[in-house]
Amino acid sequence: MIERLLSLLYIWCFATLTSCFAQKESINELYAQLDRSIEQSQHYTKLKESSIAQLKELIHQENNPKLLINTYRKIYSEYKPYQSDSAVAYIQKAIVLAQKEGLPAEVAGLKSQLALQYSTAGAFAEALEVLNHIDKKTLDESNRKDYFIAYYHVYGELGFSNIHVDTDLSQNFFSRQNAYRDTLFAILPHHSEDYLMRKEVMLTVRINGMKH
Repeated sequence: MIERLLSLLYIWCFATLTSCFAQKESINELYAQLDRSIEQSQHYTKLKESSIAQLKELIHQENNPKLLINTYRKIYSEYKPYQSDSAVAYIQKAIVLAQKEGLPAEVAGLKSQLALQYSTAGAFAEALEVLNHIDKKTLDESNRKDYFIAYYHVYGELGFSNIHVDTDLSQNFFSRQNAYRDTLFAILPHHSEDYLMRKEVMLTVRINGMKH
C-alpha cells in the first residue's frame, strides 16, 4: 500500500488529463505520460523495498540494544511516507525495546514520533493518547522539539477537520496549535527549517485574513 504516493499519482493524472483535453493533445500522449508516471512509481517502490529489506537484515545481526533501536527507527523512517501501518509497527518495536532498556528520554522521543505518525494518518485520538502519556520530565534537548511538533500537528489537523463542522471547536483547536507554535518558536533556531516552515504558515494565514 503506497497511500500518499498513489494519492499524488491520482492528482497528477487528473491534472494531466484536464490539461490534455484543454489543449487537445492526443490520447496517445496522455497514455504515454501515464505509463511513465506508473513506471516511476514502480521504480520508487522497488528502491524503498530494497532499502527496507537491507535494514531488516540488520535486525538479525545487531546485538547492541541502542543500535537496534536506531535500526527500528530507520525502518520507521523508510516506511513513514510509504506505508503507515508498518511505520507504526516499527516505531512501536523501538519503544518497547527502549522501555526494556530503561531509556526514558529515548522513549519520549519515539512516542512523539509515533504520535506524529498517528496524526498524519488521521488517527487523532490515538495521537493525543500517546502524547498525553509522555512523561514531560523525560523531555530534553534531543526530544523536546518532536514532542511539541506532534502536538502542533495534531491540533492543526483537528482544526482543519472541524472547520466546516463546528467553528468554535475548530478555533479552539487552532488556538491550541498556536500555543504549541509559539513554544516551538521559543526553542527552535530561527534559521532552522522547522522554524521557517511554521513562520511561513503563520504569515500566510495572516495575509489571507484567516483567524487561527
